[in-house]
Amino acid sequence: MNTAEKIVSVYLRLNGFFVLNQFTHLPEFGYSMESDMIAIRCPNSEERVNGNKLQIDDKFFESCKLNKNEAIGLIVEIKGGSSNPQFNQTTKTKKKIEYAKNFFGDFQDKVYLCDVSDSYNDPNKKDGTLIKIGIRYIAQEVKGIIKKRGELCNKQNSWYLNEGLLSDLIYLEKIGYTNKFL
Repeated sequence: MNTAEKIVSVYLRLNGFFVLNQFTHLPEFGYSMESDMIAIRCPNSEERVNGNKLQIDDKFFESCKLNKNEAIGLIVEIKGGSSNPQFNQTTKTKKKIEYAKNFFGDFQDKVYLCDVSDSYNDPNKKDGTLIKIGIRYIAQEVKGIIKKRGELCNKQNSWYLNEGLLSDLIYLEKIGYTNKFL
């Protein structure tokens, strides 16, 4: 997983999503395809440390018109540099969407495409199903969330986060991830 993917994975995890990286779509016919991530958020997902509710990026949910009280599914494509939109009307995109919606089952009407790139800024939702969000925005929000959580609890290992996420946070901080993306 590259740095941009790590940042997006951490961002989604800190916002209550369960993230599946490098998700392989196995269609009934034809070749398999891959999405950078599939993310699932359960209704009213929240985390608490020492009795304090941990901060999430409310602007993301509001700007994209996502209801935190409902299940949310994301099919995420990430491009670390400037790029054209990752999702277009190709047959490959349509097959990914069809497969992923079947994967999500009963709440497939709450599945959104999420295109992450340097080409975008603040999060927004276009055409009802496509979310566009900038990697610089995500990096800044990760930095803010880490800072706020650090104020609640000065030891990262007491956040009760899984070891993989904690390792990613430490890694991103050590390499100065915000310098590259801000």
